[in-house]
Amino acid sequence: MENKYYTPKIEEFHVGFEYEFAFNKKNYTKIVYDGSQVLKSKSYYDDYGCEYDAVEDDLKYCRVKYLDKEDIESFGFECSDSDVMEDVHECKKKHKGFDILLLQYQHTKVVSIFRGVGEKLTPIFGGLIKNKSELKKILQMTGVL
Repeated sequence: MENKYYTPKIEEFHVGFEYEFAFNKKNYTKIVYDGSQVLKSKSYYDDYGCEYDAVEDDLKYCRVKYLDKEDIESFGFECSDSDVMEDVHECKKKHKGFDILLLQYQHTKVVSIFRGVGEKLTPIFGGLIKNKSELKKILQMTGVL
């Protein structure tokens, strides 16, 4: 089974970013970044005089869940596996009189979003979306949320 989580880069953090942190280096706790957490790199020296970056060290204990069907459904989409394409989630919802179709290609993490009425759908987004926080930003930018 493919890994469900990845280690985020510091550039991914923004207010509303969802991640998990292992405070005791074992059990993960879900956190939503609110801007108050310190994420600025700063060099420190350990007991042996070796320099290290505290933020980079902490990121080892962070993980983010890759975008999955349940995340997409949390935004009001109804999802099913595609009958036409293997390894694709086909998700649909109505929004402001339009049909919204979202296709998630599971292996590549690419998402395509279309808007229209009935069979006449126009692409409004296509690209890599790794997690729920990124999907939320894209849905807001495209007017789907």
